[in-house]
Amino acid sequence: MEDKKKQALKFGVTVFIMLAVLTLGEYWVAIAGGQWWYILVGIALLKAWFVIQHYMHLPRLFNEEENH
Repeated sequence: MEDKKKQALKFGVTVFIMLAVLTLGEYWVAIAGGQWWYILVGIALLKAWFVIQHYMHLPRLFNEEENH
């Protein structure tokens, strides 16, 4: 069981780092100016998906095995 907790922590840290990198990407795109709004929207949607999937645990609501 301890190994499962370590894997979950490692995965959580990985997702956190990915979100930080995406945030830096958003910043660089935003300061570049121009007509880059669609890239910013795409990055924001990707970040929202990561947060929903990995921090809010919403997929577990629809998992039949854990509902019983």
